[in-house]
Amino acid sequence: MADPFATDQALVHGATRGAWFTPAHPTAATYGDPPLRILIAGVDSEIFKKADDEYQDRQMARVLRAGVPRVEDISVIDRNREMLAACTIAWENLEEHGAPLPCNHSNALRLYQLSHIYDQAIQFMRDRRNFFDETEVARLQATDPGWLAGNGDLPATKAEGLADIEKKRSNGRDGDSESFLADRVAPMQ
Repeated sequence: MADPFATDQALVHGATRGAWFTPAHPTAATYGDPPLRILIAGVDSEIFKKADDEYQDRQMARVLRAGVPRVEDISVIDRNREMLAACTIAWENLEEHGAPLPCNHSNALRLYQLSHIYDQAIQFMRDRRNFFDETEVARLQATDPGWLAGNGDLPATKAEGLADIEKKRSNGRDGDSESFLADRVAPMQ
């Protein structure tokens, strides 16, 4: 029997956890050795949903202030860059002028200004196969029958969620990691 509800919950779980993406260099297999890797949350993640809600709230506020929106005010690419930056959880092996580049929203926006990385990243983030493994449903059901209620493998508290994401980071933040991460994880009790 098919259980699309279990599939959806496993997909949300995997998308929120994120998946590592290795962008291809335009003329080589990867960027650097070791290669640049980016941990991205998927479109089904709580991170994406929260960022999308906030983006739409900002757009609505602009419309209310300015009246009827003009077509030129709405940019799909700008929205996609915002979503990618919000869903960028961490990265490895990214440097600028020989120094590690901290993973934060503004640097992620800069990174996704590079069209060859943006194009690959947006495709990766939208491809649900990158965040879902058929064995995930069985594993979650076997290890914790309560996972479908949202309290299985997912962190029980915001502090646990922040600690889990922080462990995944290879580069440090620029002093704002808790507030930056708190804005990216769904509110938890």
